[in-house]
Amino acid sequence: MAGAGSAARGLLQPCSPRGSAEPPQEHLAPLGKEREAAKAEEQQQSEELLKQTAAERRKIVWEWQELRGFLEEQEQRLLSRLEELERAIAQRREEGSCSLSW
Repeated sequence: MAGAGSAARGLLQPCSPRGSAEPPQEHLAPLGKEREAAKAEEQQQSEELLKQTAAERRKIVWEWQELRGFLEEQEQRLLSRLEELERAIAQRREEGSCSLSW
């Protein structure tokens, strides 16, 4: 039985305190590196999204400027046609007045 007792004692040897073999920083270092890598990737994604947003903003501004230009051109055409109609109406009125006065 002496053999069994010594084997049991070998299994039940006191363990060294958990942190005494390796400092916690050594265990946390890989996690810190992963965290930093994740932060860097998140920052890069954020910057890319901001660039895409800025590009989309420029595109929208350009499209609205084009639309404004088109609408202003249409407005000028319609106003010109309206002026022509007003002149034609005024001319007919004058011709009608002249023919009545004769």
